[in-house]
Amino acid sequence: MTRWTIIRASAGSGKTYRLTELLTDRLTHPADDGTVLRPSQIIATTFTRAAAAELTDRIRGTLVDRGLLDQAAALPTALIGTVNSVTGRILTDFALDAGRSPDLAVLTEQSQQTAFTRATDHLIAEAEDAHRDLLARTGYDAVEDRGFYSKATNWAATIRSVTDHARSNNIPAEDLAGFAEASITELHSVLDEESAGTAPSDTRAALTTAARTLPRQLRAEVENGTIAKRSADGVLTRLDSLERFARRVRRERDSIPWSDWLKTAEGKVPGVSAPTKPIKEAYGSVTSAAEILVDPALRTDLDTLIRLVFTTAASCLSAYADYKDALGLIDFTDQEQLTLRLLRGDGVSEATRDAVRETLAARFRILVVDEFQDTSPLQLALFTELAGLVDEVIWVGDPKQSIYGFRGSDPALMDSAVEAITDPAGLAGRSEILAHSYRTRQAPLDLSNRLFSRLFTGDVELSVPQIRAEAYAADGARAAGETVTWPHTEGRASKNVWFERISDGIGALAERDADSGSRAILVRTNSHAAEIRTALRAAGIPCAGGGVPLSTTREGSLVTAALALLLDKADTQALVEMITLMPDHSAHADWFDTLAALPDRDACREQLQLWTEDPVLAPVTALRSALSELPVAELVAAVVDALDLRGRVAASTGPAERTGSVTGILQAAADFAAEQESAGEPATVAGVLAHLNDEETVSTPTAEPGAVEVHTVHQAKGLEWDTVIVAMPDSRERFTPAGVWVQPSTPLTMDDPLAGRHLRFWPDTLLAHSGVKEALAATDAQQARRTTELLEEQRLLYVAMTRSKFRTVLAPYSSTAKWRALAEAGLDADELVVLLADSDPVPALPRETVVEAARRFTSPAGQLDVDRGLVDAGRDIVPATIAPSGAEATPETALGTVVREIADLGPALVSGGGPEWNKVGDCIHSYLAAPLESLDAAMKQQVAARLVTNWGVGAVVSPEQVVECGERWQRFLHESLGATAVDSEVPFTWTNEAHQRAQGWIDQLVTVPGDNGDRQIIVDHKTYPGTDPTGHVAAKYLGQMEVYRRALTDITGTPPARILIHLPLLGSVVEVQLN
Repeated sequence: MTRWTIIRASAGSGKTYRLTELLTDRLTHPADDGTVLRPSQIIATTFTRAAAAELTDRIRGTLVDRGLLDQAAALPTALIGTVNSVTGRILTDFALDAGRSPDLAVLTEQSQQTAFTRATDHLIAEAEDAHRDLLARTGYDAVEDRGFYSKATNWAATIRSVTDHARSNNIPAEDLAGFAEASITELHSVLDEESAGTAPSDTRAALTTAARTLPRQLRAEVENGTIAKRSADGVLTRLDSLERFARRVRRERDSIPWSDWLKTAEGKVPGVSAPTKPIKEAYGSVTSAAEILVDPALRTDLDTLIRLVFTTAASCLSAYADYKDALGLIDFTDQEQLTLRLLRGDGVSEATRDAVRETLAARFRILVVDEFQDTSPLQLALFTELAGLVDEVIWVGDPKQSIYGFRGSDPALMDSAVEAITDPAGLAGRSEILAHSYRTRQAPLDLSNRLFSRLFTGDVELSVPQIRAEAYAADGARAAGETVTWPHTEGRASKNVWFERISDGIGALAERDADSGSRAILVRTNSHAAEIRTALRAAGIPCAGGGVPLSTTREGSLVTAALALLLDKADTQALVEMITLMPDHSAHADWFDTLAALPDRDACREQLQLWTEDPVLAPVTALRSALSELPVAELVAAVVDALDLRGRVAASTGPAERTGSVTGILQAAADFAAEQESAGEPATVAGVLAHLNDEETVSTPTAEPGAVEVHTVHQAKGLEWDTVIVAMPDSRERFTPAGVWVQPSTPLTMDDPLAGRHLRFWPDTLLAHSGVKEALAATDAQQARRTTELLEEQRLLYVAMTRSKFRTVLAPYSSTAKWRALAEAGLDADELVVLLADSDPVPALPRETVVEAARRFTSPAGQLDVDRGLVDAGRDIVPATIAPSGAEATPETALGTVVREIADLGPALVSGGGPEWNKVGDCIHSYLAAPLESLDAAMKQQVAARLVTNWGVGAVVSPEQVVECGERWQRFLHESLGATAVDSEVPFTWTNEAHQRAQGWIDQLVTVPGDNGDRQIIVDHKTYPGTDPTGHVAAKYLGQMEVYRRALTDITGTPPARILIHLPLLGSVVEVQLN
């Protein structure tokens, strides 16, 4: 019989240490049968690849410390990884048994979304076109997904929600029709109860008549004095709006949303601001909400919509499956579903199922599930099947940290699973609680203990272990750490006031105590994070955070698709992705229709091969021969150039934002190569491709040490800082008793955790009426959903408040009492004051200690800011950073510098200038940064035309002039300079002798032969349109060129051979010979 162990590990309680201890013990000591566990008999799943690597490294280190070198050497044979990597391995091993090819390509999370969209867009669009009036009437015609103040819902997003729920609960497409009928029956039951005894009628006809006649009637009542004089003005000022609504009714009666009719029945006429009492009484007396709820037309619309949602979702599930089969693809959910079906014998013979189970049972003896609270229902079923094949199962996690419901996890289901596992009458599993916090000091720990022991049931409180308490004691009065609240004190709360309060608080902490170590601000949403970063930077506080996964960016998707195609020229998914992302590919507009029209797979393969040979892909495919020669970081850089990625970004809308993605790609490739070298592992193309696809690989720019990090709570999971500032918004009513949800019909059983998992969908259509909304919200299913949402908010707050090591700061928008996690928890104001009371403040360090301590946390450039407190007021303060373009030449440099024109490339192409001339410069820079040598004439013209259009400079320069700039420059590079290599947009970071940091991009570094080896020439492109180039350069750019020269000299150890300024539109090249 399988032995079960559940380890409940609160935040910072040493979860990984305990898991390492258990596994190392199993690898060291014999079991009851006298045998010692071998690494190859371990199967362990973790939430992230980083967690898998950490667990593996810790086990290996402990085994080495114990002298068990053979076990340590064999550890790579253990199957330790994310759920998807583990199921992928199992599925690969038994692919033929499952009727699948072992070479199936696995879609990443981002490419899965793209593939689903491609496979289903036409179905969703067809349904939308065929039912446009229905979707308008029911409020499902929003162009984008629902925003905070949106009154409509996006149709496509609703379908995707149903399909996501179905797949994460292993629900087949054929079951969805039954869920539609159940949803309709249950919704009708609520509406019938709310409108009991009301006879059906055509309420829209009555309201339509009223909309047409009531404006005239109200005007007449004002004129004849029926409406009191004090109300007359209010009616008259709103008559135009009432008549506008009447015209809308005449024009759009069949598509006006039911939500508007429901509002009208309450006297809240759409488009009329603050209707007065006479208006409310006039319109509100026409019909009632109860009459609308039994209106046959409304009931028909609701029923039709519900059926349409489920039937469209079922069609999409089938179409997506067909799409993947046609291209030989599977996604992460498929890996889990196929593995589960293989273990259960679904779709395979009984003999195959038994053979697979026997093989796995003979191979593995222990199953470990880390972060079990984030397990999806499908994964729970998979783990349950695997558990039946091993001797021992260990689950480690913390239900209080389950915050990924939006990814498919179901905390309530996992709570039921834990109860079933530990039930003495059931599986009789052992439960272990880790009761010490190895992360947090006493004061912030006391705060979280007080609050969350009140919000959560079970063992919540942690204590500081003796070994930590002794170490903290060395800090004297600062040993316990502290908790602080930065409350809103006066005036009206606003985001600007909130952000300013946080900035001031951070500044005050730094002023009082520079030894604050690492600091983070944790917020609820990405938009708040971005706004707070902006506010901090405006206050002069360096900050970091806000990176997005590269795999979710257009640039990341294009580079990874190109790398995949280089690895496997038959990778059809990668090819299709590139075609879709490259508007200049010949098949971009009609690839799907072309494939769909072909008669068979052979014809499809031939067509795909022709598309691979498209000229726009030629620079990429030409790199295939260099796969075995180029280091991965150089290969990724070559792919970026071959795709003209910088040019594409420059020609896009919002080029500044997307440049960070390109930089992030190059940095991620370099980081991957360095990590592999450090680990003694090869840096392969397949490896860097997986790294770029990992959602943890983000485009976050590098920040100075000591910068304040700003993250959402979800991004902060698993991280820790010395000081954590919890900045949550006030509570707003967000719960909607409608939408898509999972409704269990039977209690959970560990024999079949997915049994009885049903879907429901109720439209948002009726929520405009407060009474109907309350009736829907009062149902058992919606009460359970509301409780689940509140628990999610409380778990988010728990995660946020348990990230700190030394100091927790509460920084509410207006009041902590208005945080949703607390506002709806039934806590009275007095109790909340006690629960959230600040600790005794810790004393500040002596000033000299502060400065010395700060040097341990601050970069050389940032050190200048720390020392400012010791600088006499009369002394000049040196800025911590300098911008090369804003640097001024010293008088000594300017005095001895020679600026001369060395080449006339041809007549000036334009003349003049103006306030928008910088856009011309951006356009020309982007074109000159493109890989011009690899482009033919037509492609150059196309690139130039795109740049001119997107930068909006067509009135100043033409595409032909842009191309001519490039042709002149290319001739000069090779004929006059003898260039052997040209690197464009070269990034650099450099710190001068005053510890000031400069960073930027050098337009071009040109390599030329020298007497003692290759030398480099610095080139800067300037779009000066005037008549005095040498005078302009001498007056404006000597300081910038001096920074470039010194930076290149310090970085490479060799000064540049020359410094040239290229003036493309003027047709001139100027040399700067610095003193």
